[in-house]
Amino acid sequence: MSWGETVLFSLVLIIVGFAAGFLARYLYAKSKRKVAGKIAEDILEQAKGEAEEYLRQAEIKAKAELLAARETLENDTKNERNELKQQEKRLLKREDNLDRKSETLEEKESQIRAAEERLEGRIRELEAKSGELDALAAEQRTRLHQISGLSPEEAKKEVLASTTEALDYEIAIMTERAEARAKEMAEEMARKYISTAINRLAVDYTTEHVVSTVELPTDDMKGRIIGREGRNIRAFENSTGVDVIVDDTPGVVVLSGFEPIRREIAVRSMKKLVADGRIHPSRIEEVVQKTRDEVEKVVEDIGKAVALELDVRGLKPREIMLLGRLKFRTSYGQNVLDHSREVGFLAGIIAAELGMDEHLARRCGLLHDIGKAVDHEEEGTHPELGGEIGRRC
Repeated sequence: MSWGETVLFSLVLIIVGFAAGFLARYLYAKSKRKVAGKIAEDILEQAKGEAEEYLRQAEIKAKAELLAARETLENDTKNERNELKQQEKRLLKREDNLDRKSETLEEKESQIRAAEERLEGRIRELEAKSGELDALAAEQRTRLHQISGLSPEEAKKEVLASTTEALDYEIAIMTERAEARAKEMAEEMARKYISTAINRLAVDYTTEHVVSTVELPTDDMKGRIIGREGRNIRAFENSTGVDVIVDDTPGVVVLSGFEPIRREIAVRSMKKLVADGRIHPSRIEEVVQKTRDEVEKVVEDIGKAVALELDVRGLKPREIMLLGRLKFRTSYGQNVLDHSREVGFLAGIIAAELGMDEHLARRCGLLHDIGKAVDHEEEGTHPELGGEIGRRC
């Protein structure tokens, strides 16, 4: 084969190759378009089915919601209808009650009108009778004037004179009887109150004392009370204002003093020192001061308690303290505070019986001996001192 034929054959083969490639590409593209169309149709069919299923589900859901809404609406409507029926029943019942009340009011009004008519008739009758009585009284006065020959003023004076004489006699008799009865009742009630007071305040008669004793655990304690060169006993006497007597009497020391509060402070202080065992001047002063504060508090509490017991109000602090001091004071064998309390009770009872100020009487009775709380410290009798305290307070 020549070179030309070879070239020509090669060209033919190239052309044939291009044609075959073009045909193959055409057939491939056509086949691909056919497959793609089939896939598209399948996708379209699937989408259409899914859309129909979604629409069907949405329709079912919508129908269910519509049914639920309809049931809710029907229930609400039913409840509203029931409520309206109940309100209608209540309104009808209220209307019936109002009708009955209206009928009752009408009946009462008719009864009131009838009562007013009867009352007016009664008033007219009374007015007529009053006129008749006035006329009859005038007629009687005229007849009495004609019979007695006295003027109305003279007749009035005669009647008053006779009436006054009769009343004076009756008043004298009644006054005499009332005085006799009052005397009987006064004696009887006085005996009762005095016997009650005696029973409530009965005590054994004792002489007023000015000394107190303190028991000691051992006689060795006397030496400690005296102290070196007597410094302890001097410190105690200076702090308390009470004399300490240490004699041969076994187991006791004697505290002597006219002022009862000081003596009470001394007794309590001595007992504390003996119980503690530490006895020296500084300790003595400390214990005595603490005991003095305790006794003052006790005195104040006693004064407040007795004032509260008798319902005596408005007492000043000094009066309360002096009342408490009377607890430690005796007079003629009797505790002065108990005596003052009882006098306050009796004074209140007597004032109540006489219609007088019961609270003021109790106050006066309670405070009548308050001067005895300071008569050992100040000059003057206890009534004078009590009066001065009252004026100051």
